[in-house]
Amino acid sequence: LFRSLPSCPSLTPLSAAEPSAMVPLWAQALIFGLFSALSLPVGAVLGIALAPISHKTTARWMAFGSGALVFAVATQLYGEALFRLAASTYGHPLGCHLECKKHADRKS
Repeated sequence: LFRSLPSCPSLTPLSAAEPSAMVPLWAQALIFGLFSALSLPVGAVLGIALAPISHKTTARWMAFGSGALVFAVATQLYGEALFRLAASTYGHPLGCHLECKKHADRKS
């Protein structure tokens, strides 16, 4: 996300953090995969336990799920553009706008 933005000396990428404090990438993938895979059986058990559900309730949950999917897709498609817009309009979103400006003034 930061690769196309101007460099800022006060920003350190996540990979440059303390190595002992970071969880390995394979472990993160395993954890997120298990959590996402767990949602299907949990939903199935809840569906069986709460079996007589009205069509109105089902429609509301489906509408909520479709809205969440649309938001996720829109964030993926336009996220970087919105991040750049916010950075150019309001300064850097992480709060180092003044430091970045001083750094850029020193370079020129």
